Amino acid sequence: MAKARQQFLEYLEGMDVDISVYFFSSPVVTAQDAANATGRPLSSIVKSLIFQAGEKFVLCLVGGDRRVDEGELKRQTEKGEIIKAHPDYIRKVLGFSVGGVPPFGHTHTLPTFMDRTLFKRKELFASAGSVYSLFSITPKLLRKLTKAKVAEISS
Repeated sequence: MAKARQQFLEYLEGMDVDISVYFFSSPVVTAQDAANATGRPLSSIVKSLIFQAGEKFVLCLVGGDRRVDEGELKRQTEKGEIIKAHPDYIRKVLGFSVGGVPPFGHTHTLPTFMDRTLFKRKELFASAGSVYSLFSITPKLLRKLTKAKVAEISS
């Protein structure tokens, strides 16, 4: 999805940050693919996961080796049922397809939760808008750019 990647890259250009973007000839769809492509541990890969919490949607940033604890997310959001967002919603509302959702730069901003375990790493890698690109970032800058609430939301 070249349009989505271009959207993300243009978003980055408008920011005053030093972020390196890496491009791949083969798709990097899963966190394991990203770890293999970068040569970094799975815990250095950021998964951007969208959940519906009651009537609202939230973005969860967790390490590639972790899963969102839906019970904890329910507690953090103080909402009812927690379910994964449908891929069509993600594409329509955020402008990115599953596997290529970056942690920021979306067409609509969502409340964001960042798992505390991501701060155990000095450098993280996340999708840069498509399954053919990743970018590197520090946990501190990721938190700043996403305005995320840091919490223990994974297991």
